[in-house]
Formats: sequence, C-alpha cells, structure tokens
Amino acid sequence: MGLKPRTRQDYDKVMLYLREKIGPRDVKLLTRSDVIAAQKANSHRTRFANYIPQMLVIRKRRPRPIDFSIAFGRSREAEVCW
Repeated sequence: MGLKPRTRQDYDKVMLYLREKIGPRDVKLLTRSDVIAAQKANSHRTRFANYIPQMLVIRKRRPRPIDFSIAFGRSREAEVCW
C-alpha cells in the first residue's frame, strides 16, 4: 500500500524545505530545540510543521535519497526528495 497523493506531496515539500535549510549537514546533529524552532517558523502551515519531525526521523534512518513512490510501494516515477 502506497502513500496517498496528498501525503506524498506534503512529504516532498517538507523534504525540499529541509534540504534548503540543512543542506549537506548531518541531521543527527540537530537538537530538539532546532526541530521546535523549525516547527514554530512554519506554524502558519500546521500540517507542514507537523511533518517536519517525521521527515527528520526518516532522514536520520535513511541517509540516501528517498523516493517516496518506491519506498512506499508505488511503481510510478517520482522525484528524489533529498
């Protein structure tokens, strides 16, 4: 079972945001306060802000680029998120 289109789009947006903000730095070095600050900075977009910690956990566990269509069982092509 794959991700719903809305969830996948949201994940992609968050990953692009994180790539712009963090760049090549190691995600494991981020502190809890860094994550909370990112959430507060995006509090006007509640769903987006809530996805930030989730995407950071995924990024910590999978240092390679993530293609959510493949990672969650979809067969169609998609952009690599990281």
